Amino acid sequence: MKILSLKCAGTLFLAHFFIHASVCAQGAGNVQGVDFTGLATFSRVVEKTYPVAGAADLFVSHGSGAIRVLGWDQQVVRVKANIEVGAENAIQAERFAQKVEISGNHVGDRLEVRTVYPLIEPDAKRWYTADLEISVPRNTRLSLVNNWGDIFVSGTSGDVTLDSQYGNIDLTDISGVVRARAKGAFVLRAVGLHKGGSFFLRSTEAYFEDVSGSLYVNNYLGPIEIRAPGEQVDMDVISESGPIHLYLPFDSSPNIETSVEFGSIESDLLLNSETWGERTQSRLVNPQSSQHFDLDASFESIYIHVSESEPAVAALSQGPSKPIQEDITLTYSAAPGLEILIDAAMFGDVRVEGVDSQGIELTATRIVRVSDVDKVQMALEGLALRVEESPERLKIATSVQDDMVALGCTSYRYDLLIRCPKSTLIHVVAEDGHTYVVDMNSTVVVEQAQGKVTLKNIQNSVQVTNAFGDIEVSDISGMLTANGTRGTISVRNVKRDLDITCDQGKTIIESPGAAVRVRNSGGDVRIIALEGILGDYEVFTENGNISMAIPSTADAWLILNVDGGTIYSTFQLAGTSERDTHAVQGQLNGGTHRVVLETHQGSIQID
Repeated sequence: MKILSLKCAGTLFLAHFFIHASVCAQGAGNVQGVDFTGLATFSRVVEKTYPVAGAADLFVSHGSGAIRVLGWDQQVVRVKANIEVGAENAIQAERFAQKVEISGNHVGDRLEVRTVYPLIEPDAKRWYTADLEISVPRNTRLSLVNNWGDIFVSGTSGDVTLDSQYGNIDLTDISGVVRARAKGAFVLRAVGLHKGGSFFLRSTEAYFEDVSGSLYVNNYLGPIEIRAPGEQVDMDVISESGPIHLYLPFDSSPNIETSVEFGSIESDLLLNSETWGERTQSRLVNPQSSQHFDLDASFESIYIHVSESEPAVAALSQGPSKPIQEDITLTYSAAPGLEILIDAAMFGDVRVEGVDSQGIELTATRIVRVSDVDKVQMALEGLALRVEESPERLKIATSVQDDMVALGCTSYRYDLLIRCPKSTLIHVVAEDGHTYVVDMNSTVVVEQAQGKVTLKNIQNSVQVTNAFGDIEVSDISGMLTANGTRGTISVRNVKRDLDITCDQGKTIIESPGAAVRVRNSGGDVRIIALEGILGDYEVFTENGNISMAIPSTADAWLILNVDGGTIYSTFQLAGTSERDTHAVQGQLNGGTHRVVLETHQGSIQID
């Protein structure tokens, strides 16, 4: 067996896909682009407008630049993209810039905007950014995804959904509910959230001011600061390995529940406290108050500050230096029956692509952000790649070998791209990131701790587990076994049997081609079987609803049981009902396939 241990290889250069905007306390953004020193540059502006009649739904998928959304009083969505490219000469820069596409899809009041970048050869010296400036009617519902870039939203009244990786977030004067997920050592600043929202954060410096309504914050490895809460507010704040600071005016009469484990509670208000071992609980009971705070911290402390006047807000951190990227490409032979085992024991994306060749190509990309330029190389070498080659298996593993915090490394990742013969067996064990497997003819097994898993066009059986995040599967010719927690499982066009278990998430199934088995807890199940029922169904939910769309030609015997909800069906069914407990049955056409739908504390709808 040959063993390759790789810690340092490739050419060092600034990552071409990142733009950083430092955010000050007043919300101004000082956008700093990537370093184009020594390169010929070309700038290009793309503008598009989309008229809408009512409340619009806007989805934006972007990366390598900022998204800035501003509400205005016109019934038009205007998108302006400022594209800048650097290359070895002016001709290359202009050609690349012209290939950057701002794709728009407009149907009625629903819009989709995607930024599409052309592929770059591994050794090409090209860098690019694209900043989006979007004006929308104030009542527009927003769904924004940005990888490696900042997000700014101001002056809107529709609901806002954000998914941000490695970029600052600035939210100002939002009248809709905000749902946000952010990752990376960056700043989230939210001022004037009139209906609150939900925030799932990792390593984020979070600042909230003038928030009303219901606010839920869950942060890991990052501080949380709350100032000037609204008069009507209900906050549930959880922090692991990060402090919580709550600032209140001197005349506040809030209802406060606090709990810390391996930390302390320091309060200017007199709280009643109890301690058991390493856990302390403190409370100020005022149930008639319109301000409720539930604060929970572990491995850090909670601070409650009271003053006669609000102290001046200090400027938030300016963030670390630009990202540094290093690539290496390796090739291997692929014998029949070979298995590729990928052990990604640190954050990073894993992408596996089946190709019509007899060899294996591995491209490994490690990226670090380091405040001290002199420690860049040491930080890169702290991320290790290890490859073990044998006739039966090729094992590829990434890991962190050094103390990255001591090196001043604020964020890092190791991405893997594997192109291999379609017949290769694939087994991925990933810690965190986006695992993507496409165009394989072999069995695929994915075990993910958190992040997202996407599997497409697999001509064999699939087994996938994600302990914290979404699973998306489509066009599978074999059987599918999926287990997910705290995320949505989306399945489309699976030809063989489905076996899905989902906890605290939603399950969506489209065009199932055989038997369906679902066990769902804490979320809804939606099945769209417009081609008909092609196998037996056994679907169970707890604290969730079941809805199913089937044609009138479906060949099935329906058995529906509800405890704690209602049943709605466009098909004729018969059975018994007592209060909110119902048991009904009915035959559709020949009744060949048995369809059992059961929910506890939920309802069933069939149409």
